[in-house]
Amino acid sequence: MNKETLFVDEKVFVRYIPNFKNQITDKTHPEYGGLSNNSKVAITAPLIDNRIKSIFSEEELEVLSKALNIPDLSSQFSDFWKEYVVDKDGMSNSIFPIFLKKEGLILNKKNPVDYIYIKILEDCPIIGESIADAKNKDLQFALIKESDEFKKEIFDINHKKKAWKLYEKFEEDQDALRFLISSIGKAPASFATKDFLQNEAYKIMETKQKMFISILDDEFLTEKIAITGFLKYKLINKSNNLYYTEKGVPIALDGDKNDITGCAKYFASGIGQEEYLLLKNKIDILNKKVSKKED
Repeated sequence: MNKETLFVDEKVFVRYIPNFKNQITDKTHPEYGGLSNNSKVAITAPLIDNRIKSIFSEEELEVLSKALNIPDLSSQFSDFWKEYVVDKDGMSNSIFPIFLKKEGLILNKKNPVDYIYIKILEDCPIIGESIADAKNKDLQFALIKESDEFKKEIFDINHKKKAWKLYEKFEEDQDALRFLISSIGKAPASFATKDFLQNEAYKIMETKQKMFISILDDEFLTEKIAITGFLKYKLINKSNNLYYTEKGVPIALDGDKNDITGCAKYFASGIGQEEYLLLKNKIDILNKKVSKKED
């Protein structure tokens, strides 16, 4: 192993992974995403249990020693690994701890110090090996290779475009907006205005994009929205998240579970279409009766 094979021109990104446990979703807020703009997370040198030799191979340490001109680099007692070291003029001369901030970090393996940072961060238990890994483990940071970062950016752009198109498609559809908001456990009041519904839907699009898309891009969305109306007028029944006719018959195709998707699938099918239209007609009649009374 030599420095040509070790120090390759490959960027690695340390990305902050926002969480919204503090309920702050405004990107302009200094504590957006769970971390203050001025906060730093310190990653210390790997000195506990002499982890230097666990993280780096002997060949790597040899090449790094020559590149940095530090003969005792492999020793945990080397000044190289010490924190807050200063030179004769009182200036900081230490590369540790590694400070991570909300804006993240860009490292390149062609730089010996960056190479050391990357190896340490890869070993760090509070940093995910990918964005998905960090989110699954509820970690604040993720380490991403340049090639993976590019793929993610393309995915994010396409995802955002799809979410925005869905928002524009349904922003005037109050029934769809109500269904969306209710689906994440925040049933809006009956008197909620269109502006309120649009604002709440926009927040969901911004903070829970994957869920937003899965709800509004559902092939049975129309039927699922109708089902909420059938329940409201007590035309069908719901028990333990399963759906039944007024006579207690499960609403689903043979072999399917009578949950919300199974129920919607039944109503969308040729078998359930007549019953679906009959229930919608009953709602129209009930609404007309209510309108006449109000007049």
